[in-house]
Order: sequence, then C-alpha cells, then structure tokens
Amino acid sequence: MEWMLPVLVLAIIWYWLQKKRPAPSEPKPSPDVRALLAAELERRSEAVRREGRYGEAQVIALKATWLGVYPKLGDDDPPETLDPNEGRHLRFVSTIWGRYHEARAANEDRDDVDTWLPYPKDAVRKALQLLLDVGEGTVRSAHVSPGEATPEVLEELRAALVELRDERNGGRG
Repeated sequence: MEWMLPVLVLAIIWYWLQKKRPAPSEPKPSPDVRALLAAELERRSEAVRREGRYGEAQVIALKATWLGVYPKLGDDDPPETLDPNEGRHLRFVSTIWGRYHEARAANEDRDDVDTWLPYPKDAVRKALQLLLDVGEGTVRSAHVSPGEATPEVLEELRAALVELRDERNGGRG
C-alpha cells in the first residue's frame, strides 16, 4: 500500500504535464523553393522593368515563368528546344501565350513592342510557333488531341506571329 501513494502522485504529475503540452498539430507544408524563387524573380523583373532595362526584365520574367511550371530539380533554366510531348513545356508555352495575349491587349495602341513584351521576342515566337504547330496538327503531342484548338485561337496565333515577325514599327504590324 505504501507504493500506491508515490505512484498516484507520479500519475497526477504525468497527467498534469500532458495537459500542459500542446496537442500535436499538422506539420505546416514548407513552400516549394522553386515557387519562392519564381515569385522573387517576378518582383525583380518588375523592378528592372521600371528602371527601363526591358530586355533584362524579359529574361528574368522568362526564367520566373519556367520555375513556375515546376521543372525537375536542377532544371532551372528555360529549355532551348521546346518538346510538345513534355507537359511542363506545354504549360510553359501556354503561360507565355497567356501573358503575351494580356500584354498585347493592354498595349494595342503602342508600337514600342520591345518595352511591353513580357518575355524576349524570340522566346515568345518559339512558344507561339509550337502552340500553332500543335494546334494545326503539324506536330504531334501526347498531351493535346488533334483539332483541340479552335479556329479562332489558331488565327490569333498566326496573327501574333506575323506581328512579331514584322520588324517595322518595333515589331508591330
């Protein structure tokens, strides 16, 4: 019986300590390093653009966009050659098309294309050409069914490519 009192006291102390300890919580997911770097590069691109260094800002924005599609670790630079069978490449070029389309709509009355283009002109051309080729079916993709692109989208892509190729007026036709 003498041992009951110390055991009871120890049990009460243990119970009290357990009540004071916070309940285990779900671990907070750590942000993906690439997403953090992409966001920082976007901020840097905007700062450089405000300083009037448009070419540098476009290159930084291109890298930020590439990191935003979560490439394989160690594959931090945008690809030189775009592969229509790589899902990451298609997401990348789709993002380029979307941002180009937005910038073009916001700056349709401006001829100084090099100042408002979100990415380097050559990178935009390559992306739009790949989208057009896949949309027209001249290039096969494991991720896009033939005929998936509407005729209106294909015509917009063609018009954008003509505009980018026209070097008069800074690239605007």
